[in-house]
Amino acid sequence: MIKKFIALYIALLLVVSTAYAAAADLQTVAKAVDQHYNHLRSLQAEFTEIYRGAGMDRTESGTLWLKKPGKMRWEYRLGFLLGKTRLEKELQGLGFAPDIAAVTPGNMVLRGVPQNMAERVNQVLLEITPDNRISRIVIDEVDGSTTEYRFNEQKENVGIGDERFRFTPPPGVETIDGELGQ
Repeated sequence: MIKKFIALYIALLLVVSTAYAAAADLQTVAKAVDQHYNHLRSLQAEFTEIYRGAGMDRTESGTLWLKKPGKMRWEYRLGFLLGKTRLEKELQGLGFAPDIAAVTPGNMVLRGVPQNMAERVNQVLLEITPDNRISRIVIDEVDGSTTEYRFNEQKENVGIGDERFRFTPPPGVETIDGELGQ
C-alpha cells in the first residue's frame, strides 16, 4: 500500500513538474518571480551559503531578513530581491539552464550574468520553485570560485522591527559612514 502511494506521489510530481516546465516560457517565469518579490514588504528566510574556491570549501548558515525600503541583515550562525526587481534587466543573457539540475525536483533553473559584473562573474544560477520563489542562488566567479545560497523556511511579509537592521559596533572599532556605490 505504501509503495503504491509513493509511486502515485512520484508520478504526480513528474506530471506536475513536466507540465509546469512545458507551460513556462522565460518571460512568464521572470515576470512571475519579479511580481512575487516586488509585492513583499518583508522576508525572513533560513539560508545556507556554500563557498568553493581558492583551495577551500566552506559552508555557513543563518537567517536573512529583508524589509522595505532597502534594509537587509544576514545573521550567520557559527559553523538580488526585495523592491523593484526586474530579472531580465538585471541579468544579461537571462535564460533557462536545462543543463543544470535543480536541487529540488519540480523547480527550474535560470541563468544570467549580473549587469556590470561580467569581469568578476561568469554566471548566476537561480533555482525557482513552482510558486515563483527563489530557493537557491549560485554565483560562479571568473577565478573559479563558487558561492551558493540555499533558502528555506521563507516567511513573507512578517513583522520585522527596524532595530533588527541597526548595527552597533563593539567599543573601539572605527566606523566609516558613506553610501554604497560611491
